[in-house]
Formats: sequence, structure tokens, C-alpha cells
Amino acid sequence: MTNRNIDNIPSELQAQFLSQLLEGDLPVDFWPDNGPDDWPEDELAIAGDADVTIDPTAALANDPMLDLRDSPMIEDRFQALLKEHFLAKAEENLPLFPWEGSEIQEYPDGVAETTVNPWLAQLETLRAQVPDNVFEQILGECQELVQGSLQVGRQMLDAVDSLFPGADQALNLYADRLIPSLEGIRDDGVRAALPAIDYEDAQDQQKMVLALVTAHELLRQLEVPLTQEHPVAERQWLTSEGLLEVRAEWRAVADAVVVTVQMPCGGQADLAGDHTNAEARCDQAGQLNLILPVIKADQMQTLSIRLDTNTTSTPLTFTIRVAG
Repeated sequence: MTNRNIDNIPSELQAQFLSQLLEGDLPVDFWPDNGPDDWPEDELAIAGDADVTIDPTAALANDPMLDLRDSPMIEDRFQALLKEHFLAKAEENLPLFPWEGSEIQEYPDGVAETTVNPWLAQLETLRAQVPDNVFEQILGECQELVQGSLQVGRQMLDAVDSLFPGADQALNLYADRLIPSLEGIRDDGVRAALPAIDYEDAQDQQKMVLALVTAHELLRQLEVPLTQEHPVAERQWLTSEGLLEVRAEWRAVADAVVVTVQMPCGGQADLAGDHTNAEARCDQAGQLNLILPVIKADQMQTLSIRLDTNTTSTPLTFTIRVAG
């Protein structure tokens, strides 16, 4: 007797049958005309227009193997085909996350590290403590203002006025009161006089005072004045890579300014004056030497420093003033 259970039917044909059965779209002429040799064509190939009546009871009686209800093997096969069908459907219609569009994009292997401004470490050495974002904004303003000719009080106000819109009168009042103390008292005295206040929780007038003190100190650190009486000046700046040291000397006999930069890591220093410039770089921590002639009295030169470990932030710029 020919075994006509479901395992004799090719797997491709079973999958197609199951898929169309689940979708309710099984055609009348589903069975192919060219089945295996042991498939009687008169039993398996049923034309669409044929008038055939099948007696299920008689079929089961003639071949008990067709009774799927009592066959564990057939039931297991059916479950396997059913699982295969649903897995195929699931792969074709994977759900998207809310942020994904119609096309699934590949995600990067790792999360990009947040870039840190290397100059923000100097905040640890200041007398007044402000948040990083406030310090960064004041620093950017001071680097530009120190190159101008405004008085220090005006520079202080211009450095912080964008932080306190509409408070010009109050800022002027606080600046007038602060400048004599800031200019006359030692750093330790000013630090001791400042209350330990959290900037975020401070009142507006307290924030103004802290911002003005920060601006004054940055302006003083970023300007390097050289005179005949004091031809040498030094500055230090704490960076994320270590301490940066700058030494500027006016050699009146040679009419030149010599700048020495002790770099905490690899980087570059540029010294620019009137129609002249010099640059030097190192691949690791070390000393850079630059020299520029002094063409005229009261000349201004700018010293810009970049660190190789951070190329995205703006350079740190000192202003060197030669007063004849």
C-alpha cells in the first residue's frame, strides 16, 4: 500500500500549502500535475473544473494514515511547519522603535565620547567658582576683550553682560565696588572674602558678583604686560593634560620678545605680531621657543596655544603687550 501521509509530500509543497491555508487563499488546482511516481495522478491532480465528490469517512476507512487527529508524528510536523511560517512572517515585518524610520539603520559600534574643553581645568584655581558653561562663556569673551583698549572695568562688564540681560545698572554698581578690592587685595584675601555659594542656588546679585570676579581674574591672567621696569612676565594655566607654563621676556637691546611655552603634551604655539609671526610645535610634552621683533612701542602680540589631545576646542590665547 502506498504511504500517503504528509511526510511523503515535499517540504516546499507543505510550506506553500500551509501558508495558503493560513491566509485562506488555497487554489483549487494546488496539487501539481507532475508529482512523484508513487502519487497516482487520478487521486492527486484534481482539475479546477472537475466534478469530484470525496467521502471523508470512506477515505479514512480505506487509509487510516490519513486520520491526522490520532497521529503524533503528523501533529509534530504540522506544528513545525506552523512555527516556520510564523517565523518567516515575523522576519518580514519586524517592529520598529519609535526613533527608527522606514529603513532600519545600523548603529555605531560604540558611543562617541563627549569632548571636554581642555582649558576648563583652570576653573579649579580661581577664587570664584562658577559652572563650567558659565566659565567657558566668560573665557571666550575675555580672550577677545583683552586684545582691545578698553579699561578693565568696561571689559569686566562686557564679559558678563550676556549672562544677565537687562541688568546693566546693577552690574555697573557691583563692578565699581569690586574693582578696588580686586586690584588691591591679595588673592588669598579675595578668596576668603567670597562666600561659599553654589552658583546654581545663588541669588541674582550673588551670581553677578561671582561672574564679575571670574571675569576680572581671567582678564588678568590672559594679559601679559612687558615694560622696561618689568621685562619678564609668567603665566600658568591648568589644562586637562597638566600644567601649561608661559614665560615672556622683552629684550630691549635686541628689540625682540622671546616666549617660552612649557607644554603638558604635544601641541602647537603661534606668536603673531604686526605683519610677523612665529610658530613651533612638539609631538609630546616639552618646551617651545618663539621670538618676534618689536617693531614699534606699545606693540601687541598674541600667543595662541593648541593641544594635540583636543583639536575641536578653540585655542587658548594670551595677549602680550610691550609698553615702551
